[in-house]
Amino acid sequence: MKNALSACRMNSYLLVLGLGLFVMVSCARQGLPPGGPKDETPPAFARSVPAPLTKNVSVTEPVLIEFTEPMDKKSVADNLFIVPIPSQWPELKWQSGNSILMLVFLKPLRNTTTYVITIGSKASDIRSNQMKDSISLKFSTGETIENGEIRGKVIPVHFFDPKPENVSGVDVAAYTLSDSTVSPDPRNDVPDYVTQTNADGRFTLVGLSNGTYRLFAIGDKDRDGFYSEGYDMTGVSPHDVVLVKGDTLSFAPQIAISEVDTALVQLRSIRSPDRQRVEFFFDKDIDPQSVDISIEGLDIPGWFTLSGDLKRISAATTEQKNGKEYSIGKLQVKSADGFSLLPMEKNPFFTGTDRPDTTALEILEWGPKLLATGNDPVQMMFNRVLSVPENVNSVINDASGENLVVKKTGLNMLELLPSTSWKENFNYIVTFNRENLRGVGGNRLNGPGSQISFRVVPSDTLGIIEGMIIDKTGTPQSLYRLMFKNLDNDTKKTLEVKGQEKWTTGKVLPGRYVTAGFRDDNGDGVFTRGKAFPYRVSEPVYSYPDTITVVSRRTTGNINYLFQ
Repeated sequence: MKNALSACRMNSYLLVLGLGLFVMVSCARQGLPPGGPKDETPPAFARSVPAPLTKNVSVTEPVLIEFTEPMDKKSVADNLFIVPIPSQWPELKWQSGNSILMLVFLKPLRNTTTYVITIGSKASDIRSNQMKDSISLKFSTGETIENGEIRGKVIPVHFFDPKPENVSGVDVAAYTLSDSTVSPDPRNDVPDYVTQTNADGRFTLVGLSNGTYRLFAIGDKDRDGFYSEGYDMTGVSPHDVVLVKGDTLSFAPQIAISEVDTALVQLRSIRSPDRQRVEFFFDKDIDPQSVDISIEGLDIPGWFTLSGDLKRISAATTEQKNGKEYSIGKLQVKSADGFSLLPMEKNPFFTGTDRPDTTALEILEWGPKLLATGNDPVQMMFNRVLSVPENVNSVINDASGENLVVKKTGLNMLELLPSTSWKENFNYIVTFNRENLRGVGGNRLNGPGSQISFRVVPSDTLGIIEGMIIDKTGTPQSLYRLMFKNLDNDTKKTLEVKGQEKWTTGKVLPGRYVTAGFRDDNGDGVFTRGKAFPYRVSEPVYSYPDTITVVSRRTTGNINYLFQ
């Protein structure tokens, strides 16, 4: 249909088929006149032919879907899902200034079959306003309509990061499991059902019959309908979802999604900035716990990575000789996604230097700077591997007259603890001993940088969060790790809960909190994401859907973790 005349001729043809008034009106509808305030209203579903839940639909009739706004044709085409997938994809035609979509099926639909046509939430109008929610049209070419639904939510793996994964418009693919032991492969296998998440990650799969379904969340960047390994975000459901005969609704466990870089780690370069240090640079973030290094002819007191620069390892060495080539005897690292170092034909090396390290020891970050009473630690990160005396507490000159306990928790990390409990309504100013606290190269703190401060608030300003663990698939011995973040002051708290029982945070700072947690099935302390292929389930995860408000001297209760 290249112009309005051909559109009206097509409408007249459809009128004969019984679609009448719906498309006749579409000929007269025109876009809004230019000018006025910017239109930021998201498009939505207006009506369709056939109407939702219609039975005995002709297998040869086109399907019409009307939107409340003229649509961007490509965005609709990229986010159109039809299940069961037709043997030949329909032709997409547009009417009424791109506000009515006509799906012309080039081959007849199946008889006695429930169809679901979904347009994902990433579809947008001509002004680039995305839909608020996905829309689904369900109808049947037979006497009955399958009414089974699976509802769930996709959440970001890096829930507390400043830039968590975007869970809006993520594809959720469902595969019907048969008796076969072969798991579906979302890289190549066409899903039986698919939908798209709304703005906050929620999804609903509709038109399902009873059976067992395996779910994958896919951030399909290239819109090819499959998971592109190493390119698309992906998430794996912690377990399969069952719809038994007679059930119309089942709730899926939450699915955590993230990018998984499957490429091997590559060493980019090695340099020696001074005579007691060597730095390794990689092409991607590495897992600090995976590192193992040896250098022929040099001892290594230790190494570390900085939280904001995980592509670099800084290693302290014994004193190097200027101009000497040092071969790397061992270099073992894994990426943050668990992939190893790309093998190298020759051992890498670097040239030593006699350049002294003139950089002062520096406290890069510490926190929290605002604490509740109790004994939560204050953690400190330094820019060098530390050299501290056997009596670690001697690195402190003064802590506002209070006694503190100091622990070395990492090669460049210290932790401050109260001897019993933090003194409430008190400002701590901690001054460090510049002789006892040094880098391994002898680096000292400079004068202004040799102290930190933090405050402990009055106990009568604190509140409490409490709730329950509810887990239908767990055991009495299951271990859960809960995490809380105060949105008003950026403080964080972690809680370990054993078994399905009531838990409490103890006293925490007032403010607005978000919280998430996971069941630590393998006991390693970190969330295991699972794998699409070869198939491996993720650990169960849950994010509380609402912001939690903590008020002074009050308990905020019934914050329950529901592991479906």
